Amino acid sequence: MFSLQDISGESPYGAKSNIKQGPGRTPKPTLPRRGRATAAEAKQRARLNEMRLTALYHLSHMDEAPEEEVMRFVVESITKLTDSALGYLFIASRASAEKGRIVWSQGHYDFLRPDELPEDRLPPIQYNYWRDTTGRSTCRTMNNGDGVHPILTSFGGKLKIMRYMRSPAMEGSHLACVAAVCNKPNEYDEADLQQLELFLNGVWLILRRREYVQQLKKAKEISERANRIKDEFLANISHELRTPLNGMLSTIELLSLSPLSEEQREYARAASYSGQALLRIISDILDFSRMASGKMELRLAPFSIAATIRSCLDLFALEAAQKGLSLTAEIADDLPRELLGDEARLRQVIFNLVGNALKFTDRGSITVHCSLLPHTRDGKTWVYMAVEDSGIGIAEADMDVLFDPFVQLPNAFARKFPGTGLGLGIVKNLMQLMGGTLAVETQEGNGTIMHFALGFMRPAVWQGVAEPVRGAASKVLPLPLDVLVAEDDSVSQFALRSLLQRFGHRVVCVENGRQALEALLLHPFHCLITDIRMPVMDGLELVRCIRSNRVGGITPGEAVRKLVAEVFPDLKEGGCSIPVALPVAALTAHAMAGDKEYFLSQGIDLYLSKPVARKDLLRMLQQVTTTAA
Repeated sequence: MFSLQDISGESPYGAKSNIKQGPGRTPKPTLPRRGRATAAEAKQRARLNEMRLTALYHLSHMDEAPEEEVMRFVVESITKLTDSALGYLFIASRASAEKGRIVWSQGHYDFLRPDELPEDRLPPIQYNYWRDTTGRSTCRTMNNGDGVHPILTSFGGKLKIMRYMRSPAMEGSHLACVAAVCNKPNEYDEADLQQLELFLNGVWLILRRREYVQQLKKAKEISERANRIKDEFLANISHELRTPLNGMLSTIELLSLSPLSEEQREYARAASYSGQALLRIISDILDFSRMASGKMELRLAPFSIAATIRSCLDLFALEAAQKGLSLTAEIADDLPRELLGDEARLRQVIFNLVGNALKFTDRGSITVHCSLLPHTRDGKTWVYMAVEDSGIGIAEADMDVLFDPFVQLPNAFARKFPGTGLGLGIVKNLMQLMGGTLAVETQEGNGTIMHFALGFMRPAVWQGVAEPVRGAASKVLPLPLDVLVAEDDSVSQFALRSLLQRFGHRVVCVENGRQALEALLLHPFHCLITDIRMPVMDGLELVRCIRSNRVGGITPGEAVRKLVAEVFPDLKEGGCSIPVALPVAALTAHAMAGDKEYFLSQGIDLYLSKPVARKDLLRMLQQVTTTAA
């Protein structure tokens, strides 16, 4: 309905013309009717109201529909609601009301080519006509003509317009959209125009809501994508940092087991201490990121709080001794032997608080207190703990930012104390996760006490199902064990082989899962220790092949045969089969939340993250061999 021309040859847009009145005509006023006509009008109005509300209801449920389908539905509803032959919807651009999007009714395509119908811009003459004498945008128009002669023709005379009606929807002073219809079989009246206006206003509200919903969905998708990228980055950076750390710390541990002078042993201790400090920083960053994204969950199991406290203090014993500090624990005698909770998260809290106290204490003592609180509710036993130090204390001005992430006291450029500033932020988040309370008692120059309380269930009250310890009644296999190691990092491979050999085991190391399958076909190894991320075939695919007995087409190559023969010269001619229940342990740098659970669900028996301590490796090896027995 563009490029309109008056059939008299005179433009209806000139100063002497007013298209609202038609060429030379004044529309007849609609007079109220009486009796049966009024009842018929009321019935028709009710029918149109029902049609309008039904259409709006249907439109409100089209959030997931393609935009083209939504716009087509609106235009066709406009024509049906007004009993018109044709119609269009123009959505004005926010930048300019002259441009926007035009959606035509299907009737236009019955006699016009798509390239004849504008898509994104109203002709200036059409837009100018929408302005009244004050210059405001308006287009509330109804013209019924004389019912005999066309008012206008458009599209080169292809369309004769006998009567038409048009209505805008405004957002303040901004023209939002325009709906126009034409060629109703009988005259348009004010009731038709009101129906069009009501419908269009409802349509615009729904379209705006749809736009907001789509913007929110898009923002959500962008956010989720950013989170996925962040998680992938953290997983990759965790793997890439832990792998060299594993090689470094394992090699240092091997060095400390060698005959060394006291000076050399001190060098090894210093290197190990620095490596552990770096590992703590990496763990803090990863833990804080997991908490910030809400991906850290509690894993409940019975454990001993007293044992957890003592094992944490053991980790700091050497550092405290070097600083001349007394490091002790005061644990109440009535503390239950076992409580149900997340031992790993409590260990993190104690570890961070004790580490923080040790960092800011140069003389005196650090004491961890632990006792029962009298309060019980819902079967919970509340435990009070505190970490008390005689350090430098905290200034009152710094208390407001004490638990903020990445905040370090004193000033970072002149600070004496190392760290990331994440320790107390992690403690705060963990306390919230575990439903505990945390309080600080301090005075600058006179030490600090970090008080906290946590509620634990007693194992007897817990309704969960304890997991059985597999192989608990089995015998441990005798030494030496034949161990296959799949590890692509050469330093980690060297360190692991050396440690296992020091324990008295016989070890073959390969670089990927494919080589591991080849080695397993050559010799009946007692167990497999595998990394997860490896070239050619990763650790998970390797385990899936073993568990499903998918080794067809695998033939040991000369390189692997040589590796196995160096340790086991008497290889069987026909090789051997791979038991589907072969004990498999994962020793991997994948240490993000959920990694362990996922790996165990894929057929791996035991999991340890890199870098691993010698005692943890021994414990894991003992568990695997117990299962094998």
